[in-house]
Amino acid sequence: PNMDVIKISQVGLTEISLRKMLAFLVRNQGTSGIFSLPTEDMFERVSASRIKPLIASDQVFNTEKDRVNRSVRSKDMMQFGNSFLYVVAAIETAATSTPADILMNDEVDLSNQKILALFGSRLQNSVHKISQRFSTPTFPNYGIDMNWQSSDQHYYMIRCPSCGFAQTPEFEWKYLHIPGLPDLESVHDIQNTHRELIDMDSCYVKCEKCSKPLDLTQKGEWVSKYPSRSDSRGYRVSPFC
Repeated sequence: PNMDVIKISQVGLTEISLRKMLAFLVRNQGTSGIFSLPTEDMFERVSASRIKPLIASDQVFNTEKDRVNRSVRSKDMMQFGNSFLYVVAAIETAATSTPADILMNDEVDLSNQKILALFGSRLQNSVHKISQRFSTPTFPNYGIDMNWQSSDQHYYMIRCPSCGFAQTPEFEWKYLHIPGLPDLESVHDIQNTHRELIDMDSCYVKCEKCSKPLDLTQKGEWVSKYPSRSDSRGYRVSPFC
């Protein structure tokens, strides 16, 4: 299955996806996974500051057997029993040299799109063929947005506790109640100088239909716009998911 995720910045999907990748490798012995990052610098940084500490601190990924057998734990290759994780930069040599059962491409829009296409060929001999791409979007019809457009397009729906209307709230006027602000054309026109004018205790995210407060603490539901597109699953992660 293919999965494409359009996300806001700093949502934590890198660590969530890494844990998903590692769990797959541990549970399915004899498999391999590739986790790509856009540049050599980002690869070096994420490997050292995110992946290695995660593995070292979680006994599921750092078992006594791994320690006794001195499993490989380098910055670009990590062993879990008979399974292997390859952490790479999105460059041609990495995209053509290693077969995989599960492939994850982080920050798609910052990566070379031709190289990402090459990575897909690494799955052709696998029975699993799991592919996941995620990124903060940059331009329409490019990178993650282009992949999203061809997916089944899941939105996170929240139901209004007052009128029952299901919606996907966004950070825009029709969903925001911010008393005290002057009449502004866009939410992006809000400046630091407006802080003293806003009654912060009275702000809330409102229902698009009845304008009453939405309960963002309630559990929402992921709903597909095109459920018949079963070969490619897509998720749009908004500020209120």
